[in-house]
Amino acid sequence: MFDLEIEDNIKLTLEVSENYLKNIIKEPENVKNYKMLILNLHNALELTFKFLLQSRNGFMIYEMQDSSSYRKVIDTYKSIHKQRKHTNERISSEKALHTVSFTKAYEILAYLYNVEGFDEKFIFKLERLNALRNGLTHYKARIEHTDIIVLYNLFEECVSLYNSEIDSDRHGFLKLISEDYNCVRFMPNRDLAYEFSNSIKEIKMKLLDEPIIKELIGFLIKKLGYVNSDINLNDYEKLLEFFIGKQERVIDIESKEIYKSFGFTESEFEKILRESKEQEKKANKRIARIKTIYNESDKKDKLVEKFVLRAIFMLLESDFIYSRTYYQRYESFEHDVMGGLSLTVSCKDLIRKKFNNDRDSICKSFDLSEEEYDSLIKFQGNHLEDSFDDTPIDYSDDEL
Repeated sequence: MFDLEIEDNIKLTLEVSENYLKNIIKEPENVKNYKMLILNLHNALELTFKFLLQSRNGFMIYEMQDSSSYRKVIDTYKSIHKQRKHTNERISSEKALHTVSFTKAYEILAYLYNVEGFDEKFIFKLERLNALRNGLTHYKARIEHTDIIVLYNLFEECVSLYNSEIDSDRHGFLKLISEDYNCVRFMPNRDLAYEFSNSIKEIKMKLLDEPIIKELIGFLIKKLGYVNSDINLNDYEKLLEFFIGKQERVIDIESKEIYKSFGFTESEFEKILRESKEQEKKANKRIARIKTIYNESDKKDKLVEKFVLRAIFMLLESDFIYSRTYYQRYESFEHDVMGGLSLTVSCKDLIRKKFNNDRDSICKSFDLSEEEYDSLIKFQGNHLEDSFDDTPIDYSDDEL
C-alpha cells in the first residue's frame, strides 16, 4: 500500500516528466514520449496548482460551481469538525469531495490571488497543454514538433512554482521538521537544460517555416536599425500594438509649417513626407499580409489579434526577441541608453543556418530588400550609435 502526500506526488510526476523529456531528446520521432510527457506534465501542474491553493486556503481546492456543491463542501467540513472532537486520527475530505479542475485551479491563482508569473503568456501555454491532454485522453490530438518548446518551458516553470512554494514562509515548518530540507524540494537534472538547448535548435528552425512567424521576424529585421520603443517583454498589449497596431501617418502636408519652424527647407520636408507615405503604404501591406495568413491558417482564432499574440508568445518562448540596448556616446564619454525591441543574434544565426546563408532565399522568405539583408548579416546585438568620438568601445561582455 502506498500513501502519497501531495508533495511526494508532485515530485514523482515531475520526475516522470523529466524522464520523458530525456527520451524525446534521444528519440524525437517517438510519439509515445510526447504523449506520456503531456499527460504527466499536465498532472504535475494540476497538482502544483492545488498545492499552491491549499497553502493559501484549503477551502479553495474544492469544486463549488453551484449552491448544491457548495453545501456539500460545507457539510463535509462540518462533519469533519465534529469527528475531530472524538478522535485523534487524521480525517481526509478528499474521498467525499471533488477538487477543482486544471483550468479553474490556475484561474483562481491568476485572477483571485494574482500569483506572480500567471500572466497571459503562461496561460497561453497552459491552454495549449490542456488542449493536447484533453485530445489525447478523450479522442485525438495533433502534436506538433514545435510544441516541445512550450512543454519544456512549462516543465521548468512547474519546478520553479513548486520549489518557490516550498521555500515560502507558508511552509516554514518544513525547515524545522525536515532532516534534509532539500529532499522536500524537486532537484532537476542539471544536464537536461544543456542537452535540451542543443536538441531544440532543429525544432526552432521548424518554427521558421510558419508564415506568421516569418512575417513577424521579417518586421523585426526591418527594424534593426531603429530605436523603435522601450517595450517591456511582459507587456503583451504593447507587444501586440508594436506588431499590428494602428499604423497612422504622423507626417502629412499640414505638418509643413511646423517643420519649417524648425529650419527644414521645402525640399527636405518633401523628402520626409514621401518617406512617411512610403512607410504608411508598407505598413498597410504588412497588415494585409497578416490578415491573409490568418485567413489561411488551420489554427484560426476568433480574433486576428489573438492569432498574432500566440505567434508573439512563440517568439518569446523561443528566445527570438529580446529588449535591446542602444548606446549613444558623447565626447564626455557618457552613455545615453535607450531600449528597443529586437531580433536576437541566436535567431539570426538560425535563419542563416536554415537557408544556408543564401541571400535570395532569406530575402524571399522574410520579404527583405538587399539593404535590409545586409543589416541582418551585420547585426551583432546591442548597438552603438554613431558618436562624436570615434574611439571604439568593447561590449563583448554584454549579455545578448
